[in-house]
Amino acid sequence: MKQFLKCLALAGVASMLVVGCSDDAPTTPPVTTHDTTYVTFKANDKFTYNYYPHDVNDNRDNAGKLVKVWTVVSVNQAIGNRTGVALVQEMTFQSDGVTPVGAADTFDFHSGTDGKFSQFKLLQAVVKRIPGADVFLADVPEKWVQVGDTKTATAVNWDAIEDGPVTNTVTILGYPTVVTLGMTAYHKGKQSITVPNGTYANSYHTDHKVLINVESSGLNMHAKDTLSLSYDIAPTVGVVRQSLGSRTFSASSQQIPGFDMELVSITRAQ
Repeated sequence: MKQFLKCLALAGVASMLVVGCSDDAPTTPPVTTHDTTYVTFKANDKFTYNYYPHDVNDNRDNAGKLVKVWTVVSVNQAIGNRTGVALVQEMTFQSDGVTPVGAADTFDFHSGTDGKFSQFKLLQAVVKRIPGADVFLADVPEKWVQVGDTKTATAVNWDAIEDGPVTNTVTILGYPTVVTLGMTAYHKGKQSITVPNGTYANSYHTDHKVLINVESSGLNMHAKDTLSLSYDIAPTVGVVRQSLGSRTFSASSQQIPGFDMELVSITRAQ
């Protein structure tokens, strides 16, 4: 077990998602020509967000602020048995918004006329944040995850992972280990939200509970953790705000780092 914990401790923690820089007072965003009931993207649309990591007490660490910029590379990809997928490139910068940090990342989003907004391989992005999770990351299946709904104004719940929770048996330090990942959405409906970019009265809020269950009799491990992940999505924009709560991963007693992400500016393709 000590070897396993050492393995976990040596693993790196990957960052996830976006940011931007501005301390200007919030304003009301201008009306756009985009559809007002579901998210639509155009190639070369650019979104800037402020990204704040959370400390061990799940408080925002303002000193650790980063800037992340999403640029829509393409809107006509066929990925994960879906068409019309938007491929988004993420660039990370220091708080000055100029000095790059790390390598570029990419995300895949699908938005349907039914209002459902989904992200591909979101499970991998969450698992990357768990110290030591690289030992089973390759065994996490590539799935679409429905993170929001911009046509349901009232409260409703759904199983966020396409086809439901996933369970795989992997080998950790030579021992078979059963890993189960689940994600339940608790949709709150339409809720006004204010971010640095302005106030979005037509935003839709969804909370998610991410279940991570690790069972191994050989390692004498029975760990069950729940992460809190939330999205605010406006149909005229896309992701307005996102938040992940920090918590201690019970399998290793190490911190799973959380964050806040808030929209700062938008540059629409002409």
